[in-house]
Amino acid sequence: MRVARAATGRDVLLFAGYHGWHSWFAVTTPRSKGIPKDFSRLIAPFDYNDLGSLERALDEHHGRVAAVIMEPVLLEAPAPGFLAGVKAAAHRHGALLIFDEIVSGFRWAVGGAQEYFGVVPDLAVFGKGMANGLPLAAVVGRADLMAEFEEIFVSSTFGGDTLALAACLATLQEYGARPVIEHLWRMGRRFQEGFAAAAARRGVPARAIGYPVHPKIVFDHPSPETARLVMSLFLQETARRGVIFHFAGFNVSFSHADADVDPTLHACDEALRVVADALDDGRIAERLEGKPYTEAFRRS
Repeated sequence: MRVARAATGRDVLLFAGYHGWHSWFAVTTPRSKGIPKDFSRLIAPFDYNDLGSLERALDEHHGRVAAVIMEPVLLEAPAPGFLAGVKAAAHRHGALLIFDEIVSGFRWAVGGAQEYFGVVPDLAVFGKGMANGLPLAAVVGRADLMAEFEEIFVSSTFGGDTLALAACLATLQEYGARPVIEHLWRMGRRFQEGFAAAAARRGVPARAIGYPVHPKIVFDHPSPETARLVMSLFLQETARRGVIFHFAGFNVSFSHADADVDPTLHACDEALRVVADALDDGRIAERLEGKPYTEAFRRS
């Protein structure tokens, strides 16, 4: 954000997706306590896969937008031409395009969504998979933009850490020497197909949506509250069988093998059996042994 503002001399940011807990973004969430409300004047949303929404936001803040930042992909596939259209619209209005590849980087492809979809942003951020889970992130971009760091203050307590750098180097060597990406896609497909089969077998309206490298389990029910209780019961029952899921989606790992996916699918099948019984008799809440999960705000 600082690079974009420094390079353009503008202040406003347009966003789509989730971008962490820093004040510039967190002010847009229900967890904005403690953040000056004036920050909200400098950021505005647009809808993913809706170029018209972006154009309206650019027009509303004409001449003031420093950057358009977005998750290029998460669960929903970008419509044909959408990412290229975002880039063109941003540049037409004198703004930069930033891809938040914290999730998509090193998963959809080694080079992230920009490699997978063939649209290269002006700036991008990577993390998570790049150091195999060690705390490391990177800002990358055009050389002329990266030169702004000569006058932008960047510092951190662990800025001199070399362990995460060594982990990143070893991880990149693994990506170069082994079929990591292909394996992630294969394991994810195995899970999604197996989950679909289990849901059909148990007669439960459940799906593993999204891309194979980052699936998300959802329960289709006309009542959002019932769907939340059903998901809570499913999470409880899979945890009881040794499998822990995140309700907002999860990432497939190169360490996952058939021997991991198959027991996971067995746990899902057994949990879906409990869910099916609960949906049949309507006693969902009674089967919960703790509080149902809650979302502070919707991320995906």
